[in-house]
Amino acid sequence: MAMITLRGIPASPGVAIGPAWLYHKAELAAYEEQSRLTAEAERRRFDDAVEQARSQLDLLYDKTVQEAGEAAAQIFDIHKMMMEDLDYLESVEDNITSQLYTAEHAVACTGQEFAEMFAAMEDEVMQARSADIRDITQRLLQVLTGGQSQTLERSSVVCAHDLFPSDTMQLERGLIMAFVTELGSHVSHSAILARTMGIPAVVGVSGLAEALAGAAGAIVVDGSQGLVILNPDQQTLAEYTARREAYLQERMGLDAYRDRPSRTRDGLELEICANIAYVTDADNAAAVNADGVGLMRSEFLYMNADRAPDEQTQFAAYRAVLEKLSGKRIVVRTLDIGADKVPSWLPLPPEENPAMGWRAVRMCLDHQDMFRTQLRALLRASYYGRLAIMFPMIGDLGQLRRAKALLEECRRELEKEQVPMAEKIEVGMMVEIPSAAILADQFAPEVDFFSIGTNDLTQYTLAADRLNDKVADLFDSAHPAVLRLIQHTAQAAAAHGIWCGICGESAGNEELLPFYIKAGIGELSVVPGKVLELRRALSHIDSSSL
Repeated sequence: MAMITLRGIPASPGVAIGPAWLYHKAELAAYEEQSRLTAEAERRRFDDAVEQARSQLDLLYDKTVQEAGEAAAQIFDIHKMMMEDLDYLESVEDNITSQLYTAEHAVACTGQEFAEMFAAMEDEVMQARSADIRDITQRLLQVLTGGQSQTLERSSVVCAHDLFPSDTMQLERGLIMAFVTELGSHVSHSAILARTMGIPAVVGVSGLAEALAGAAGAIVVDGSQGLVILNPDQQTLAEYTARREAYLQERMGLDAYRDRPSRTRDGLELEICANIAYVTDADNAAAVNADGVGLMRSEFLYMNADRAPDEQTQFAAYRAVLEKLSGKRIVVRTLDIGADKVPSWLPLPPEENPAMGWRAVRMCLDHQDMFRTQLRALLRASYYGRLAIMFPMIGDLGQLRRAKALLEECRRELEKEQVPMAEKIEVGMMVEIPSAAILADQFAPEVDFFSIGTNDLTQYTLAADRLNDKVADLFDSAHPAVLRLIQHTAQAAAAHGIWCGICGESAGNEELLPFYIKAGIGELSVVPGKVLELRRALSHIDSSSL
């Protein structure tokens, strides 16, 4: 048979060689659309299914903690919250009551409606929620119809049309060599789980099932390049066997950098920090001994709730992160929702150009009660560690000063209430709008630090939507115009004695390291899995020769 090479999205690095095992969703028994029972009886069936699904998710959570850590397991807590969301429950119950649907059909209709709603959002992270809704729907239908899942019995490359997190975790971890799917994205939860578990993965492989029908023997998965090779010849097998051994040796070598300082060969120190979204992500940051957290995305406390989180809930989350990374700086970005990142409890009108719309600090300054709740929670948490507060999407001095004034008002309130707080809290801003970069010399006297968000800075500078595949070739964080704005921002920071970091994707671009060092960038914040790679790359650079 001729060798076939398929291309997809590299989702988790590494090389695997082994037999393919085609995974199918659980076979669901046929069910009727219209109920022959009373609406009350169907609602009881649905309630029982939710309770059983909740128990299954608890078991999956415990299994995932054992195999991939607490941070990876949090997805199953999120599934429970989504399944218990009032909008979701009311939609299912309305389908049962008003349409006289069976519980199965009511769940299927609601699942499709909610999944399509998330898939239509422009934010890639929110699009990935569509798969979570389909996962919940599949679980409830499996409970209601008594469907059975497949069992993996030997070491194999797991291939599927799509894999939900629960599909991933119900399989025997020691038998999974790699994941390959026809659907999915780099930020889907199954891709994140694969990276967490150190399993190679390629997603978005068009024509996978059809190609597998004509394949025999082992397949090769290159998770670093996004390649899947069917019917490999002997030369290809030998080449990838060598690559696999080299990759494994490299990963083992990275562990040596866990306890080394983040410095160049000639002794120049930088901070290599971690980006996190959830409280439990702090465990991943600690596991690689990150120098701190350069970006905590606080919006996930809001997106995964059925109502705005109250002050105590937020305080507990921020305090937990500060205590997990005791003594290290934790930079929390204040709420960045609005436009296409809209939680169900905050109905906002749709916008034609959400990337430049009513979001982040712009929305927070118009919803001051909600903003004050977060600021109070952050100030209270500051007592338990080294907290820094960062305002996103700052475009002019007026916005920054209003945000700082609200923060100061909240501090005075808490002082009157005799609530303990840190005496000194660094307050900074994201530099992600070109106007902020251009006027960095005017902003610098007003803040303690800059953190450059290269994702948005790049798309705004080059007028290239970072989520639009049709202009992907125009989106280049290493474009001279973007680099010039970064250099100008860093120089303005240095001139006013404040530090300047980068928390966008390009912070992990090792080819840009020499430029960042020369420009005066003092902190780089990346996903936890990239910390050791960046620390190793930094150790090989001689800054005096740049």
